[in-house]
Amino acid sequence: MHGALPHPGAGAPSRAVDLDPGTARYLRPHGLTWSPDGTRLFALTGEYQAPLRLHVIHA
Repeated sequence: MHGALPHPGAGAPSRAVDLDPGTARYLRPHGLTWSPDGTRLFALTGEYQAPLRLHVIHA
């Protein structure tokens, strides 16, 4: 999964990341959230009825 990451309140992405490169894992619905202080982004990936993986991206 490849995506662009905007900081909270920003109008444009600050960088791009590739989660699980080379796999068919998808970002789960509602699977992105920022930490309360805005320093980390949490992403939940995985396929239907398969183990999920939590990614912590430091901003």
